[in-house]
Amino acid sequence: MKELLLSTLLMAVSTTMFGQVNVDANGRVSIGTNPPLSNTALNVGASYFSGYRHAINVGLPAESNYSTNAAISATVSSTVNIGTGRSMGVSGFPGLYTSGYNYGILGGINSSANGAGIFGTVSHHTGVYVGGKYAGYFDGPTYCNDVITATSFITPSDIRLKENVHQLRSSATDGSTLRKVLEMNVISYQYKDREIPEAERDTISVEAARDMYSMPKNVHYGLSAQELKEIYPDLVYEGQDGFYGVNYVELVPILIRSIQELKQELDEVTEAYSSRIASNATNILSSSTGRKSIPPSAYSLHGHRINVGAGPRGFYLQSGKKTANK
Repeated sequence: MKELLLSTLLMAVSTTMFGQVNVDANGRVSIGTNPPLSNTALNVGASYFSGYRHAINVGLPAESNYSTNAAISATVSSTVNIGTGRSMGVSGFPGLYTSGYNYGILGGINSSANGAGIFGTVSHHTGVYVGGKYAGYFDGPTYCNDVITATSFITPSDIRLKENVHQLRSSATDGSTLRKVLEMNVISYQYKDREIPEAERDTISVEAARDMYSMPKNVHYGLSAQELKEIYPDLVYEGQDGFYGVNYVELVPILIRSIQELKQELDEVTEAYSSRIASNATNILSSSTGRKSIPPSAYSLHGHRINVGAGPRGFYLQSGKKTANK
């Protein structure tokens, strides 16, 4: 009875929207196209896609009087919080075909217009403007429970996107950036196995839980978020799960600034040392008459090697200049 009602409803809606329903001798169904496609079990308003076999093939011609068009719309929802089970808008599990070419979900941009092959959001369910062409675009916090591999990671940094811009400088209250970097405690660590959520403990076996919630035991290097929060609180974030995370990317400019401060301190020390050496050399080689002979040796001042020896043609330093004894 349920199947009959469903079939009747499907045919009524489909006939209204797409026109004629056709069924061939093999049970293949076509709605809005004639005849049914040989490579498709159910075809709705779509044409033959060469090289593909379909359980369901759907095509929707865009119409100007519709602001939103969806070839397939899947919603799993309830008016009350059920609190058990799982819900999935789309579920795909392919496999055992050509290795490297099995996709749970395949999405792409089939035009020159901007957009995203896969769009994920937590709030804007009708989408947001995408200013480019992306394989994936995520509008909201995104979490990965394992390794992410990429050729590069880009953080938006155009000055036109920024306000309240200030150069990072040392202050009497905060101290130098270098001092703060030296306070950071670099640690090595391994991740604990994740705790099994209470809601899932009765739904999976112990073996499956151990496999799903175990973490790789390779060694990592980093900082304690709690300790860093005392030094740079803006680099520490509290996740929706209640655990702290560190923005390591923005540590890079801080490290650059600390190197600049270290270079500045080194330059100041070098300059002071050079001045002291020059002053000592002048005092040793100068006399009340402006000249004083010193034992034979070799001195270096500001990159000039000066050979000093006894005799009428020896060299002397006077007021920081090399002069011949005549």
